[in-house]
Amino acid sequence: MKERFVHYLLSHWEPDLRDLYYYENNGSDKENIRQVWNNTDSIWINDYRYLYEYDINNVLLSIIYQDWQSDSLNWKNVWREAYTYTPQNKIATMSKQTWTQETGWNNYVLRTYFYDTNYNWVERITFLWEETYWKNYYRHIATWMQPVSVWETSPYLETYYLYNNYPNPFNPSTKIKFQIPNTEFVSLKVYDVLGKEIATLVDEEKAAGKYEIQFNSHSGEIRNLPSGIYFYTLKAGQYSETKKMILLK
Repeated sequence: MKERFVHYLLSHWEPDLRDLYYYENNGSDKENIRQVWNNTDSIWINDYRYLYEYDINNVLLSIIYQDWQSDSLNWKNVWREAYTYTPQNKIATMSKQTWTQETGWNNYVLRTYFYDTNYNWVERITFLWEETYWKNYYRHIATWMQPVSVWETSPYLETYYLYNNYPNPFNPSTKIKFQIPNTEFVSLKVYDVLGKEIATLVDEEKAAGKYEIQFNSHSGEIRNLPSGIYFYTLKAGQYSETKKMILLK
């Protein structure tokens, strides 16, 4: 369980948010619940939750996102993602559906992955559902080459800069570089596609310079993040920048 307290102009700390984590016997995520503090009644109230489903080999099959309905005191489906895999345990497809009370689950997005002989993804195609068929939306193409040498040209240290993480896609860890021209308070955080904070990598004053931070998707409180898109945001002084990274298992 993780809790956040606020102080603001009060003379004491008050509860604000808390996350409840439930795990399978093997340590995989089973259910994550976000709750908010109701100061009037002095109780925690459900906000939203994630439910995770696995096969017998502990491979993630689906994620369901639900909102809490305070009037009926029940969870309401919002969306779900389902995954299929290649024989090498790489993601083959990701399908996303949205929920309505009238029609149940409805197709929304389908994504297919293709890999080379070294199991690096080389093509990713995204489709949108058009009532009766899947319509091409966009695709990504990647080329993987063995480097023979590395020559890195960085911006002048007189500027702020947030580098692309490497490797990307990654599993289970990746490195994030940034540089700041002044000594100041620095924040580097990771979020999921819904804006939920996943991890705080830096939260302290840093001297001017260049830094490299490692993000591990299976360490500490994070515990086995599902495959998907995540964002990392660097804030330093008035500077703020966000970049995208992809976790592929």
